[in-house]
Amino acid sequence: MKYSKRYIAFTFILALIFVSNFYIYANDSSTLGAFRGAQIDNKVWSPLVAANVNGTTIRLKIENKEYTSEDEHVYMDENRNIMVPVSMLRDALNSSAHVYNQNELLVEKHSLTADFKLADDNGFVQYKGQFYASLDKLSKLLDMTCSFDTATNTLTMTDKSEGVSAVPTKYDLRDRQRVSLIRDQGSYGTCWAFAAIAAMESTALSHGVADNKATLDMSEYNVAYMAFDDRTFADPLGGTDGDNTYTDDMTEALSRGGNQTMVFRAMSKWAGMVNESDCAYPDATATRYSYDASKLQYILTGVRQINMQDRDYVKKAVMENGAASMYYYDSDIYANNEYYYNYKIKSTNHAVTIVGWDDTISRDNFKSTDSDGTEYVPEGDGAWLIKNSWGSSNYRTNGGYMWISYYDLSANSGNATYYEVAKKDSYDYNYQYDGNTEIGYGLIGSTGADFILANKYANVFTVKKGTGTQKLDAVAFGVKDANTSYSIQIYKNPALNIEDANGTITGNTDNPESGTPLLDTPVTGKTTFAGYYTVNMPSTVKLDEGDTFAVVITFDDETSMDYSYIFSDTAGSTSVSRNNESYYAPSGKLVDMYETYLKKYSINMCIKAFTSKVSDKLSVPQITKAESTDNNGARLEWQNVDGAEGYELFRSTAANGTYNMLGSFTDNSYVDNSVRCGKKYYYKVRAYKTFSGERIYSDYSTVQVVVVEIPIATVTGNINDNVVTLSV
Repeated sequence: MKYSKRYIAFTFILALIFVSNFYIYANDSSTLGAFRGAQIDNKVWSPLVAANVNGTTIRLKIENKEYTSEDEHVYMDENRNIMVPVSMLRDALNSSAHVYNQNELLVEKHSLTADFKLADDNGFVQYKGQFYASLDKLSKLLDMTCSFDTATNTLTMTDKSEGVSAVPTKYDLRDRQRVSLIRDQGSYGTCWAFAAIAAMESTALSHGVADNKATLDMSEYNVAYMAFDDRTFADPLGGTDGDNTYTDDMTEALSRGGNQTMVFRAMSKWAGMVNESDCAYPDATATRYSYDASKLQYILTGVRQINMQDRDYVKKAVMENGAASMYYYDSDIYANNEYYYNYKIKSTNHAVTIVGWDDTISRDNFKSTDSDGTEYVPEGDGAWLIKNSWGSSNYRTNGGYMWISYYDLSANSGNATYYEVAKKDSYDYNYQYDGNTEIGYGLIGSTGADFILANKYANVFTVKKGTGTQKLDAVAFGVKDANTSYSIQIYKNPALNIEDANGTITGNTDNPESGTPLLDTPVTGKTTFAGYYTVNMPSTVKLDEGDTFAVVITFDDETSMDYSYIFSDTAGSTSVSRNNESYYAPSGKLVDMYETYLKKYSINMCIKAFTSKVSDKLSVPQITKAESTDNNGARLEWQNVDGAEGYELFRSTAANGTYNMLGSFTDNSYVDNSVRCGKKYYYKVRAYKTFSGERIYSDYSTVQVVVVEIPIATVTGNINDNVVTLSV
């Protein structure tokens, strides 16, 4: 009886501790402590802690970035590990993160690696069709601090790796199964399309967008065709109607060459990517192709351009994101089998893909002799591992791969370009106006019509009739400046001038910022490099059919953004701009470009809005398991509901009695340890999601009953060690 009193007293103190939300994060001991000899196992304590933590908002502060469980599906597991989706690790940790063969996770940061397998039960799990990793486990392997503040439910991680090399000495994406197969561009001048697609395929493999390098085969011909002739592309929202590039001789066009701006323009309006089987590469004569939106497989969500002389930045991009395309001047004169070093010419004529590097590869491999007998050797060791597009048996490659010296003159005169891609169903609609693909102008670092400078830009869109209620998922924009801070706000139904059927514009209240702000606080960020960015929006912006909304982007300094336009009235390219579409602020106030001298250039800013269809309805999560446990508890499991952010579980002691909420959970199961033996309990559950600042609920599930069984308890003890172990 004496030990029973101790156990009762200990249980009472445990309850008080739990109510006060006390716990020690990442305590891996087999027991959490003892009360006068009685011990409680982690198997009992940890699930109680996890349930309490998951019932409130979890906050993450990682490398000066902040996340919450309201924005990302973050949860604490039953071992008190904070689990996050693998998909957010790259951004959160500034690392590469890739799942191989659906069962192995490899995370690389600096020159450190963390390798997990599902079967090892070590902090890498698959849950609700997604892969999750433990931040605590990762922090130990990646030399980061990790702490949890119980008062604010906040986990903080910081990098403590001093003296660790930012990148490894050698790196090869092929060893990590993140490079697609070698392709052959044939006789056409389409290296630029092959280099871009190879980089996009590597990105898809690096981030779980695609998982099989042997079967992944995006169409290069689709990219090239849409860049030269996009007349068969139809914008479902009509925003780019009238913006076209076209040719009557595709065979000739394919021999012209191209650039990454053309790739960006065609793919950012979702005119690809499609599978090779749906748009096969032609032989000697170009084949006619009509774009079919139903064949779309992947969409472009990001582009970055990094100066090739910023070697470590290029390496980090390859590690974290996947392969990057680059340009150099190619000639047999500068080739030594698969080793290449151009010491003379700065211009470029060929595009390839960087898939790795080796700092130790000897410069002697790149020796070449000029026509006057002078021998040239790079000033140092090291080279880029290059994937070419000349097939696997080209005499100047090794199975389709080659090495270009770090000191190649032409390679160092340009940029490396990496891409970000997503699955086609990531969003439903792309609101945009910049549909023109005029060659040689536009993106990032080009010398086209960069005469537009402002610190604020806006595009105004209207939700098309028949498209239904939508939520704003993300905003995308192209910018030509690096390290520029930005702020994004969304305004609903602003006051705008009106253009009549005769083209007469009336009104003097034209102001995209005059509408109702839809974000409690603007979304802020900073560009890293010149490029195209997709920025996620809070899940609170609801848009109904007929709503007009303005996307306003403010920069901390005058900035040149990307835009489509007609520089000259040349055949093969058309562009249309309209009233109330694109705005800029040359002197502090936003003005409609269509109402200024810029009208003649048909300019539209590269500002896009990505939305998804939404419904106010949630399916009912029926309870699939309701049973008594061996530890005198009640275990409940229920169905997963698409679109649900979480679930609320209720309990009553009578079928028609009052139901009290046990908690809010992101998991699909819960063990109720607050029940009493021999009693009958009634449970029901409902799903919820937050939209436009309001919580929307499903109907309640059918009530399920659990009778908690009365166990036969056997108490054993070791009095000499002053330890009592209870087992049932």
